[in-house]
Amino acid sequence: MMKIVKARTELAAAIAAEVAAVIKSTIKSKGSCRIVLTGGGLCLEVLSSLHLAAIDWQKVTVIFSDERFVGLSDKDRNEFQALERLPELEQANFLRYPDTKTDLDNAAELFNSKVEAKFGGLTSDNTTFDLVILGMGPDGHVASLFPVKSYPSQWIVAEADSPKPPSARLSLSYEALGNAERVWFVASGKEKALAAKSAMINSDLPAGRVKGRSETVWWIDQELSDEL
Repeated sequence: MMKIVKARTELAAAIAAEVAAVIKSTIKSKGSCRIVLTGGGLCLEVLSSLHLAAIDWQKVTVIFSDERFVGLSDKDRNEFQALERLPELEQANFLRYPDTKTDLDNAAELFNSKVEAKFGGLTSDNTTFDLVILGMGPDGHVASLFPVKSYPSQWIVAEADSPKPPSARLSLSYEALGNAERVWFVASGKEKALAAKSAMINSDLPAGRVKGRSETVWWIDQELSDEL
C-alpha cells in the first residue's frame, strides 16, 4: 500500500498523526504499545511533529531500528538526535543500544541477550512490535542492513563496515523488523525511486525483505511518486 503526500513537510506531519493514532489505539486495546523508530532526516521531522501529540509515553516501549556504535552522548547517535526532537521519549520504556565500553561483536551479543530477555525468542509465534517505522537509503538499505550482505537470525546484529560513517553499527535483524503487526516505510525524493520501486515488488534489496504481518505501507512524497 502507498500513501502519497504532496510535500515533504506535509508528509512528516501526516505520518506523525497516524503514528500517534496507532499508539493511542493500541494502548487503549492492549494497555501498552511497542514501536520501532528510526533515524534519518524525514523520520526526525516525524518525531518533531509527534511532540504535539498527547501520548502516554510511559505505556510505550521504544527501540530504534539501529544505532551508530558510538558513546551514549555522541551526537551521531540516532537516539541523541531523536531526544532533541522529542524529549518525551525519555518517559518511555526505552531500550538503549550499548556504547563503546566493549567491542562491537560483544556489544551485539550482550544487547541481543537483553532484547531476547525482554521480548522472548525470535521464533515465537507472538508478534512483538505493534509498529515498525523504517527509512530507506538510495541503495535500498534499511536500519543498518545493507545489500549483498548476510546477517545472522537473531534480534541484534553487528555491522562493522557501513558505507556511511560512523562505520560500526548495531541493528535489528530482518527477522526482528518483520516481527511486527505493521511496517511503515517513509521515503522522499526522486533519488530513492529505483530502490523503492524494486523493494515494492519483492526484490532482494533489504527494504524488499521486511514486511508487516498485517500491514506494509509506503509513505512517500509526490516527488518520489512521480518517478515510480
